[in-house]
Amino acid sequence: DADADADASHDAETQLDLDQREVQFAVFWGEEEEANDRYESQVVVDKTKTENGDDDAMDESGRHGIQLSECLEAFTKEEKLKQGNEFYCKECKELLAVTKKMDLWKLPNIVAIQLKRFQYTHAWREKIDTYVDFPIEGLDLAAHTVSPEDKKNAIYDLYAVSCHGGGLGGGHYWAYVKNRLDGKWYNMNDSSTSPMSASSVKSNEAYLLFYARRDFCKELQNPAE
Repeated sequence: DADADADASHDAETQLDLDQREVQFAVFWGEEEEANDRYESQVVVDKTKTENGDDDAMDESGRHGIQLSECLEAFTKEEKLKQGNEFYCKECKELLAVTKKMDLWKLPNIVAIQLKRFQYTHAWREKIDTYVDFPIEGLDLAAHTVSPEDKKNAIYDLYAVSCHGGGLGGGHYWAYVKNRLDGKWYNMNDSSTSPMSASSVKSNEAYLLFYARRDFCKELQNPAE
């Protein structure tokens, strides 16, 4: 009928939008404190295809990508649970259509962000090489935490990147690391170590991003006697 056709048309338009801008990623961390202070979470959003991506996110080859801030916004965005994924209420014994939202309750000193580079489905598997633009300095997580205290101290600086090159059939891992003593970046590849420019840290091979809270780094550099 007409209503069914309209719903199908709406679903098709929604699917088209997702096909144009999808991404898979995970954000996780843990704190070495009491169990009540530990917070771990991860989120998965569908695979990214960014032929019409953000003009501001572009790698050295001129390929469009997305901003890390877009990933974080998607992580904390409200999500309406659709049919087939409803919430089961133990009180009323029914499946309910509800809205789910993830928030960062407490910010740790070290944040590890995993960009999902491997896609597995029932039909195929593939390596995801979407370029994600991320800040080397000044990642601000204030807008993504509900903690009033953490909002006051939510600036992070990148200190390491783990990379993966190749595909699912075979690949290689290496890392870019910033030396805390001289402030320079180094390429750590098996037994080889060489200096590198900070701008070369960004690439579509970035897999894991490691950020340290800026005040925490100052404490390490100037420990209290």
